[in-house]
Amino acid sequence: MMQTGLAMSILTRATAPAVERSRDDRGMAAVEFALIFPVMLSLMFGMASVTEQLQAVHKIELVANTLADLAAAKTTGGDGLGQAAITDDDLSDIFKAAEFLISPLPKDKLKIDIYQIMISGTMSRKNPYQANAIWRASQNGAALLACGANLKAGTDGNANEISGSLFGTDLGRERFLIVAHVSYDYTPPFGLGQFGWNSPTTTKIFRAGYAQVRNLWSLGLIQNKASGATTCQFSVQ
Repeated sequence: MMQTGLAMSILTRATAPAVERSRDDRGMAAVEFALIFPVMLSLMFGMASVTEQLQAVHKIELVANTLADLAAAKTTGGDGLGQAAITDDDLSDIFKAAEFLISPLPKDKLKIDIYQIMISGTMSRKNPYQANAIWRASQNGAALLACGANLKAGTDGNANEISGSLFGTDLGRERFLIVAHVSYDYTPPFGLGQFGWNSPTTTKIFRAGYAQVRNLWSLGLIQNKASGATTCQFSVQ
C-alpha cells in the first residue's frame, strides 16, 4: 500500500509541470491582441473619416446656401432707382465668406460658381418655362453649368437641372434667382496603406444653393458690373 502511495506521489510530481504548462494561457492574450488590433485600428480610423466627411458635406451645403443668399441680398448699385448690381467688391466679400465657412478644411479644394438665372415663359406647350444663366462668377470654378445654358426641371444634385418647384413665373413675368454651385474634392485624413489594405480616395462633394433676389426693381434683375463675372448670351424660345 505504501509502495502504491509512493508511486502516485512520484507520478504526481513528475506530471505537475506538464499540467501547469497546459493551463498557462498568458500567451493567448498577446495572440488575441495581435489579431484584433488591426481591426480595432481600422474601425477607429474609419469612424473618424466618416465623421469628418459628414462634417464636410454639411459645410458645403452651408457654403452653397450662404453664398446664394449673400448674392441675392444685393439691393443697390444698379443703374436706376431700386436696381441692384453685383460688383468685384461684392464677389470678393462673398468668396472670403466661403473660405471662412469651409475652415478648417483646406480652401484650395473649394470650387465656386455663382449664377443669376432668369426664368421666363416660352411659346412651347411642352416646355412652358425656361431657365437661363445670364451671368456667372467663379472662384476656382468647376464651370459645371455653361454660361447661358438652359436649365431643365429636375433635382438639386444635377448641375444642369434646377429644382422643379422653382420653375414658373408670376403672371408671365420673368423672375430671377441666384444659384450657387459649390463643389469640393474631399480626401479622408486617414488611410490604411500601412496595412496594405487601401489608401485615401478623393470624393467630390457637390451642392447647389438657391435664393430669390430681393431688390425693389420690378423685374428683380441684379445687373453685372463685376469684371470678374461673365455676362452670358442666350435666346428665348
